[in-house]
Amino acid sequence: MKPFTSQFTNPFTQSLMANVTDENLHAFVTDWDILEGLVVGIFRNKTATAADVQTYAQVRTELQTHLTQWQNALYPHWQGKKIGGQAAQSDPFAALIAPSHAGEFVGNLRLMQTLPAAREALNSLIIKIAK
Repeated sequence: MKPFTSQFTNPFTQSLMANVTDENLHAFVTDWDILEGLVVGIFRNKTATAADVQTYAQVRTELQTHLTQWQNALYPHWQGKKIGGQAAQSDPFAALIAPSHAGEFVGNLRLMQTLPAAREALNSLIIKIAK
């Protein structure tokens, strides 16, 4: 099993964030990167380790707080994004922090398919803020 290390998982997002001074957005993006890495790692490894469970519990709590602040700003950016080939019908960010346990990502193709919509929306928001 390849462990996930906390860092920007998306180089494009990292380059976009170089122009952003909002510390709250930096915290949200950092936590989102951790979540994204966990989801991918758990899905690929077909198991959630004890460390995954602990990390998810911590990052989920942080993201629930961050999402309260950013949900309205993110809303127009995920509209029309594709999840599994279909236009998103609900908030991909909320969907990805909805599971109560990291083990719920094991074999969960729908949540894996939700990651790109969330990342595209996040990058779109960053571009808007960085202008």
